[in-house]
Amino acid sequence: MVTTTDRNIGAILHLSQMSKYLFPFGGIIIPLIIWINKRQTSDFADQCGKSVLNFNLSMFLYYLVAITLFVIGVIYFAIDFEKINEIVNEATPVTLIAFIVIGVLFFIGLFLFEFIVSIIAALKASNGENYQYPFTINFLK
Repeated sequence: MVTTTDRNIGAILHLSQMSKYLFPFGGIIIPLIIWINKRQTSDFADQCGKSVLNFNLSMFLYYLVAITLFVIGVIYFAIDFEKINEIVNEATPVTLIAFIVIGVLFFIGLFLFEFIVSIIAALKASNGENYQYPFTINFLK
């Protein structure tokens, strides 16, 4: 049986990951602090904390990969002078612009995905249900 206090702690854990919008790594640090303090007193808080931390570490890794690919792509077009000459000669920098737009849309999609599943997870936790985030790598078991 999940108590009301446990459900509230679970919801707070899921919502605390949004602190990353206030300061860097807040989405990992704040839930980590709450989880460390509550994991021994509540199995539900332990499950929620692991879920939140696994999700945030996974998203950090996905953002890192996306940024790396985005930067490599932009650098490739910026350094490959033949491609730039082709683009300039054709007067259509569509390829570079499309590359940047796709990257920006990917980041916006990741942001919206993160925000929506965080709200869903908090609502599930407030109902006493354990939520498993999609596309999450289980770093903590």
